[in-house]
Parts: sequence; C-alpha cells; structure tokens
Amino acid sequence: MLGLIILSLVAFVYIRFIYRRFGGVYKYEVTSLSFLKDIIDIELTPLGNPLRHTPGQFAFVKYRGLPTPDHQPHPFSISSSSQSPTLRFSIKKLGDYTHSLHLLRIGQLALVSGPHGQFLEKLRLSQHAVFIAGGIGITPFMSALSSPLNPTTQITLFHSVSNPTPSNYSA
Repeated sequence: MLGLIILSLVAFVYIRFIYRRFGGVYKYEVTSLSFLKDIIDIELTPLGNPLRHTPGQFAFVKYRGLPTPDHQPHPFSISSSSQSPTLRFSIKKLGDYTHSLHLLRIGQLALVSGPHGQFLEKLRLSQHAVFIAGGIGITPFMSALSSPLNPTTQITLFHSVSNPTPSNYSA
C-alpha cells in the first residue's frame, strides 16, 4: 500500500512539475476553425519547431485563455498528415470541455504535448489494411490516409455514421 502511495506521488510530481517544464510542449496558434453541426475542425500552426507525429497518434492540447471547466490539457487524435507542419484536430462536442471549444478564436495560443500512442505503428509493414471507423472515430484514419505510407499497402476503409449527411469527411 505504501508503495502505491509513493508511486502515485512520484507520478503526480512528474506530470505536474517535471514534464510540464521539460517535456515536449510545443506552442501553436489557432489559424483555422471550421464548424459543422457538433464537429469542430481546428487547425494549428507552429510558433516554433513543429511536433512530428506518425499517423494514428494523439496529443494533449490546452488553449490559453479558454474558460474550461478543469483547465487541464485534453487528448485528441491528430487528423492531419504526418508531413504537414500544421496540426488538425477534429473534435465532436461530447462533454463540458469540448462544448467550450466553440469559444476558440483565430490567433489563440495552443500548448500541445506529444505525440503519444502507436495506433498504426505497424501499418508501414502491411500489404493490406482494413480500417473500420464509426463517426468521429475516423480522425486517426484521416491522418493515415493523408500521409505517405508504404506505396504497396492496399487500404480498405469502412466508415459508419448515424446521419449520412455531408460532413468534413465526405469523399
């Protein structure tokens, strides 16, 4: 029990103080906002070195000056190409934090940490890949489809939506 308490304290100190100070935090600026029903597409342009990611990864994002319920960074899948210096996040309004994103403005500062995850790490080695996505779950696959992959990889995408009206992801 004592070991668990010590581990928890070490994790808290690391995340709260060490990682925030010395971890990979990148400064970005909101340069494009697109709203379609309950989805917001946010494009961020780097104010210094850009974050380098691979398809399927996610990042934690915190917007300066955004009145949010908990003031903490939140994880979002990166939907932009891994070759683009800009980052695109496609986010569905599902909770208090995501509902507050409609208050974002062009020029607002975003702090991005990451990238995290290895969702599509082995895709470059595959000859065939089948992607199955539902609704906003398409975002990590959008990054994969717009990034250079193994040219011999054949990709089949199945995307299911509850309302088949035009969206940001229509072909």
